[in-house]
Amino acid sequence: ISAMALSSIYNTEYDYASGSDGVSARQKWLLSRASDFAKGKQYNRVIEIGCNNLSLMKGLRASGIAAKHWIGIDPVPLASPVDDVTFINGYSQDVDIPHFDPSLPDLVVADQVFEHIPALNSVLTDLNGKVGAGSSYMVCVPSLELLVENLSFHNIIHEHLNYFSVKSMRNLFEPKGMALEHSELNNSQTVGYLLQMWNRSDGVKPVEMECADPAELLVEFDAK
Repeated sequence: ISAMALSSIYNTEYDYASGSDGVSARQKWLLSRASDFAKGKQYNRVIEIGCNNLSLMKGLRASGIAAKHWIGIDPVPLASPVDDVTFINGYSQDVDIPHFDPSLPDLVVADQVFEHIPALNSVLTDLNGKVGAGSSYMVCVPSLELLVENLSFHNIIHEHLNYFSVKSMRNLFEPKGMALEHSELNNSQTVGYLLQMWNRSDGVKPVEMECADPAELLVEFDAK
């Protein structure tokens, strides 16, 4: 997908209903998990890619997470600045992210973003080179397992280039030296979500979760 094609979607006219009941409920759930995940940790930066209007970032800052710097990155221009948050208009692989300290960990947050990114493997590799040692990732995406289980194929939309199972997320992160610290499926909303937290630190015990069989997707799709 070309940069021109992306810019035709993610521009000043891009509409993301951050105040909707569904988004608010998902963000409330994510904030509770982020608080647990970050408890007792000191981060150099919290970096949210695909931060939109910073609604989730505001909640992260208010949740008590300890960080020196707060940075949001999004290709859609920000209408209203937020105090003490650095907003960068662009894509993470195309911009410089300030306040880098190779010796301190960062927390990278991506909510409903990975499914939109072409060439995600190279984008994640690039991002890994811009964060400090021991950094962590908190990623929430639509769940392929729950899409199949719920027969919710109407949730496959044109903006999504990727759909993730537990296995495909592992195939993305594990070759980069990441360990899965937490993995959770949420089937309580209109869209089923997969939330995972990855850590670059050594000694984290991997979390075991059942993986979807891709053949099952075709069977269920044909049946519907």
